[in-house]
Amino acid sequence: MNSTLLKPEERTATTATEDQTSSAGQRGALLTLDVTKAPPKARAEKEGESAKEKEELAAEKAAEEGTLTVSIEARDPASGKYVPLTVFAVTKKAKELEAGVTLAYTLYPGALETSALGGHEVMALALPSSWRAKVTHSAGGKWTYTLGAAALR
Repeated sequence: MNSTLLKPEERTATTATEDQTSSAGQRGALLTLDVTKAPPKARAEKEGESAKEKEELAAEKAAEEGTLTVSIEARDPASGKYVPLTVFAVTKKAKELEAGVTLAYTLYPGALETSALGGHEVMALALPSSWRAKVTHSAGGKWTYTLGAAALR
């Protein structure tokens, strides 16, 4: 499995991938989140703004502070429900992603776990046979990104 889980498009809310099936011998995965556009920086506050303008500015500031978080969910074969397996900690605020960035996430049993080491995080867990990835948005705003995956044996 070397594939694009989420194609490049503008998103404003949390997005989950379709179900993924681990191939024979696959023990883990390397996910890459490539952010090509983040919400723009908030404009400066002007004196004498109306209540509506202040509300719009507050929304812009919230989007600027917003982050994306990648998680893996296992699909329970009995109920079909998704069970959170892990949430990766590597995040960047929109205002830090002006020029774009690619973040990497590895899920592999027995690996040495890291926490946000240079934009790459490793979790020492096996990949379930049926799973999906989810990109959670912490605030509003328009993001453009892709999510790719490569099988690790």
